[in-house]
Amino acid sequence: MRSLSYGFCVRTFSRLAGVFLLGVLSACSGGANSPSIVCNSPASYCESANACFNLHVDRGNCGACGQACGPVENCLDGECVSACRSGESLCSLICVDTNNDVDNCGGCSQACPSGYVCNLGQCDIVCPTSYSPCPGQGSVDGGVAEDAGYSPNLSVPYCANLSNDRINCGACDQQCDPGFICAGGECIVTCRTGTTACTSASGMFCVDTVSDDNNCGTCNQICTDGTRCVAGNCV
Repeated sequence: MRSLSYGFCVRTFSRLAGVFLLGVLSACSGGANSPSIVCNSPASYCESANACFNLHVDRGNCGACGQACGPVENCLDGECVSACRSGESLCSLICVDTNNDVDNCGGCSQACPSGYVCNLGQCDIVCPTSYSPCPGQGSVDGGVAEDAGYSPNLSVPYCANLSNDRINCGACDQQCDPGFICAGGECIVTCRTGTTACTSASGMFCVDTVSDDNNCGTCNQICTDGTRCVAGNCV
């Protein structure tokens, strides 16, 4: 008769007429003892099964003999835990993706406020079409040209139309100077009827291109040699 090691125990076998006959798991050396079986560490002897089990990882004997884990649970360090897919985290025995879970955004139990979504582990406000989320400590005027009428220093994230919001023109918290409006995400000067917005090294300004000698007919068209601008032409 000979023996082979099977995990924590030893299985005996004998040869009869050229055929190997397997015996039962008969003995394990070292560790916890019983009248019939000796278990190797870290295995423990379970009397009800008369066998050795690692109570730290065995799903049928997790933490204690006969304490089985559920169908979708694994045994980890003697506790039954849900088996999560790659990219998921175990939060309160539920597998979640903390990149987009509003109740566990960026980590377990980190819930987003009402009206927010979880985006890449960060709570973002939900904005209507054509609006963009902006971080807190900003302001919004909804595209109003006047300086008054908006609420400054918002302490929470807010939505802004970056195309026409003078306080968030083209980007969050990118303000237009007084006298300018936001159009198409760019700050442009507001000119009265009959005048045209022109740009120079000193900034934007309004001119009457019909009679302005330095912007005759169009911006930066200068009348020279003593000519004057008349009806948009240098004469």
